[in-house]
Amino acid sequence: MLLLFLALVPIKVIRVVDGDTFKGIIGSDTVTVRLIGVDCPESKKNKKAYSDAKKSKDDIETIIAMGELAKEFTKKQLKDNKTVYLEFDVGRNDKYYRILAYVWLNDTLMLNRLLLKEGYAQIMTIPPNVKYREEFLEIYKSARENEKGLWAPVLILPIKQKEEDSKKATPKFYIGNKQSKIFHNPECSSAKKMSDENKVIFKTREEALNAGFKPCKRCNP
Repeated sequence: MLLLFLALVPIKVIRVVDGDTFKGIIGSDTVTVRLIGVDCPESKKNKKAYSDAKKSKDDIETIIAMGELAKEFTKKQLKDNKTVYLEFDVGRNDKYYRILAYVWLNDTLMLNRLLLKEGYAQIMTIPPNVKYREEFLEIYKSARENEKGLWAPVLILPIKQKEEDSKKATPKFYIGNKQSKIFHNPECSSAKKMSDENKVIFKTREEALNAGFKPCKRCNP
């Protein structure tokens, strides 16, 4: 292990992008690192998030909520300005020019392995980077069987309940802006900043639409 650790490439963490991706500095170069062998849920709505939702039959909000939890877990391991170490496999970069690596937090703890062990990632093996494939598979199976992290019912059920409660909560009125001709949910930040003289109140969404107002793209009333 000591010989392996001495051969690793140090990188200073700038910020975590997702549960399995972060940005850092190697020498004077800013790079993006994608962890090998693992795949965390997306923390933002994008093409992959919708694809994952379709495959898993979970709704997009559940995927994003799980992605945020995985991202927070990784952020706890990769503090800003922390130096961690990269171990490479056969392929060094993906099609997005990200660096592919196993990320060592110290000489005994690998982040890729930790994400699987604690249940915040699925296994994702893409040849030729298969060095730890069998080990990762066993760790992943164990996490699923023991309902760790994202596989824990006590974690996922509150997420789904929160989504259902949110869908049930329908605003009693909407606030339109006379100047922009856009209407908002009452809790929207744009509605709260709006001057009283510009406000027009609508009892229903249909009333606002019939008056020629468009829905806010931020709060989606």
